[in-house]
Amino acid sequence: MKPDLSLVDPLEYNLATRANVGDGLVRTAALYPDRVAVVDQGREVTYRELAATADRFGHALLGLGLAPGTPVALFMMNSWQMLATYYACARAGLVCMPVNFLLSPADLAWILSDSGTPVVICDPPLRPLAEAVAAQVPGVTNVIVREEDPAPVADRTTHGWDALVDSATTNPLQVLIDDRDTVQCLYTSGTTARPKGTLTSHVSVTIATLSNAIAVRESWGASASVMLTVLPLFHVTALNTLVMPILGMGGTVVLPGPAFHPEVALDSIEKYGVTHMMMLPMMHAACAEAQAAVPRDLSSVTTAIYAMAPMPTELLERVDAMYPNAAVVLGSGQTEVLPATAMQWPEHQQSAPDSWG
Repeated sequence: MKPDLSLVDPLEYNLATRANVGDGLVRTAALYPDRVAVVDQGREVTYRELAATADRFGHALLGLGLAPGTPVALFMMNSWQMLATYYACARAGLVCMPVNFLLSPADLAWILSDSGTPVVICDPPLRPLAEAVAAQVPGVTNVIVREEDPAPVADRTTHGWDALVDSATTNPLQVLIDDRDTVQCLYTSGTTARPKGTLTSHVSVTIATLSNAIAVRESWGASASVMLTVLPLFHVTALNTLVMPILGMGGTVVLPGPAFHPEVALDSIEKYGVTHMMMLPMMHAACAEAQAAVPRDLSSVTTAIYAMAPMPTELLERVDAMYPNAAVVLGSGQTEVLPATAMQWPEHQQSAPDSWG
């Protein structure tokens, strides 16, 4: 039994019923337009600004002549503009492809060739890398640099990120997109062979956003959570496990900078009342040393996650003491499976202290 849709505009029906990652941001912005969505090195970006910028940049990308399903490569460090770019792709029916810019130029060139992306977006510090990589990939026809009036990169058509946003229409971005259309492509680490592109649909990322919010006990509404993010957004952990669930729940993402500094991380926790955070064990160890040298009030933290490896018992005890009100949780997962696939809660720490995953 199916409804009769013969008199319904296909786009209107699609907009009303689909599961689209970008629509989630628009809905949250409608509920909390003036709430801070992202704190980027002290710069506060509201949900209204983030959603509006995403739509304008999405219009700009489509204005370059990109067809639905086209991959867009990101050589970008953690920033609110990177998040706006991701949501722009989602709203425009394009595939966002953040790449690990720590890989070799040869590996990055292979990824761009393998994916067939015609567009690279880069931050100014990564411009030399984008130049070297794009020069090896004839299929890259457009480069977008997050600076004013950028000079051509690798003799390709080159645009300024802000200029594209400023020149785009402010009308809502409305494109026919299926739930199962690919929204992101993340390449695996390639430890045993070439990196492999993992394609994930809108509905999968939407479900992952909700399930991860539940898994790490995030709050919704007036008491929304605040997430400190020090891991790179080109990785599935920071992007899909940490940041997107917070933005889906109307919380605030704190980005203290592109590089990890324990003192800055701890200062950010105290200043912004961070409730959730995830670090590698070595990062937690560095923070424990910095906290011992200059104590901060870290009582706001309710969930402190560590990942990629178990923590030694001595360090686990120091982290427990550093965050007196927090559940210290071990999480593990993989690029192909967006939600964290295993969570080891405090009650498991003593029964299986050396297990991971």
